[in-house]
Amino acid sequence: MSTKLFCLTADNASNNDSACDSIEQVFYQQQIYLFNSTFHCLPCLAHVLNLAIMDVMSANTQIANMEMTTAIWEFDPSLPSSHTLGDSLDVVAAIQTIAIKIQCSGQHIEYFHTLQNNCVHWGTAAGMLGHAYHLHQPINLFISSADELFGPITTICCNGQVAKRIPWSMFTFKVSNWEHLNDVHSIIADANNLQQSFSSETCAMLWHAIPALKELQMAWKAKKNME
Repeated sequence: MSTKLFCLTADNASNNDSACDSIEQVFYQQQIYLFNSTFHCLPCLAHVLNLAIMDVMSANTQIANMEMTTAIWEFDPSLPSSHTLGDSLDVVAAIQTIAIKIQCSGQHIEYFHTLQNNCVHWGTAAGMLGHAYHLHQPINLFISSADELFGPITTICCNGQVAKRIPWSMFTFKVSNWEHLNDVHSIIADANNLQQSFSSETCAMLWHAIPALKELQMAWKAKKNME
């Protein structure tokens, strides 16, 4: 049996590393030296790819460092912390906020529906940014008229008192903001599409992993050269 053990496949949780260390120790005590916890533990490649995406995102948005529940809900475009890449609005975090705010109210959804005919479906990060760029015209229309129809997008309270009201108009996007969002979506979409190359529930696709990662590297290099 020991000669047939090659590797363990698991997600990237630290307890899996501990489990592999324990397995190595047990085998070592039995004088079985064919298992090394460093080389024979195969982490989740999809998660590794997601970590790479988060590194890319961290250079373009603060969203990777935010607690999604509070920081996004109370996102304030006027604050310096809401800007990235110099003095540019963190458009990814802003779109995330707008998506949450539109979905939290039936009136918001209904009004957006009248502007676009099909209410936006926000899914994964790639899906959300892709939908947002595709629907940038109705989103701009919604932002320009929402204050009059619904009041501020966020009311921040402190000690039971209103500390600040943030209007929808603070989320007005420039053309350059939308193009930046489209660039971020393009980067994420590359990884999202290639991830499917080595993800399968029916057959082993691990042999696609290295070619897929190489293709992703080439795609991102090509985008960098176009800057």
